[in-house]
Amino acid sequence: AVISVLSILTIPTPWGVPFTLQTFAVAIAGYVLGRKYGTIATILYVLLGLVGVPVYAGMSAGPGVLFGTSGGYIFGFIIMTFFCGLGIELGNKKNKK
Repeated sequence: AVISVLSILTIPTPWGVPFTLQTFAVAIAGYVLGRKYGTIATILYVLLGLVGVPVYAGMSAGPGVLFGTSGGYIFGFIIMTFFCGLGIELGNKKNKK
């Protein structure tokens, strides 16, 4: 839900990929929820947009967005969430020693 809300406000760019706070929200999902649950939450976000719920930047949705200019970024969110969660988990293990 946080990723969806932070994707509403967009700043358009000439190359077609808008600036949003989605990236920040995806990182926060990994940090707060951890590697497993953060990645699952991000996958659900991508799937919601794929089936037509307007959760992507500028209240857009559908397969056209995923396979358009922003698609690589949206799929990359899944990987980013995983690595943000992994970094937090490894940092927590290191600090406990």
